[in-house]
Amino acid sequence: MVNSRTKVEGYFKIPLFARSETPQYQPLGQAAPAPLEYSTQSFWMTFASSVLHHYPMSEWEAGLYSLGEAIKLATAIEELCDPSDIDVVTYVEHPDTGLPTILVYDTAPGGVGITEAAFKKPHQILKRALQIFEECPYCSIHPESRGCPHCVTARYGDEYSINRMIAMDMARDILQK
Repeated sequence: MVNSRTKVEGYFKIPLFARSETPQYQPLGQAAPAPLEYSTQSFWMTFASSVLHHYPMSEWEAGLYSLGEAIKLATAIEELCDPSDIDVVTYVEHPDTGLPTILVYDTAPGGVGITEAAFKKPHQILKRALQIFEECPYCSIHPESRGCPHCVTARYGDEYSINRMIAMDMARDILQK
């Protein structure tokens, strides 16, 4: 079990027809909802730091984030659930493991067993995540792409926060072991 805490402090206004404009942050102030705290089920995957050392350190977080999002989609596919039923947190260096770590958790308080079932088949989930990257309709045509909303669910407006190539290398490295 892990403890989850969600706190909403604001949002970004994203222009509909002017994507080149910078999104404006809108704080909620007193209108912000109370923080949501709960215990839930989870599993995590750690990676040897050596997997990442041949990349610039600035790219490590992008690779972990990208692999985390693909693992989230792969878990949803393998466990036949909605992607919003689970979530992912990535750490370049987790405080407990000291290693690059991807934490996958149920978003329902107490958990509903999704991550418990997924914990039993990590290689199958990693294979599915790699398949998501390799068979992405956009990225398979544009192999130089860092990722797209189909395979990596990019954070809005920052293509440097994703890197599907590092994520694919990490998945392949783990699957070979």
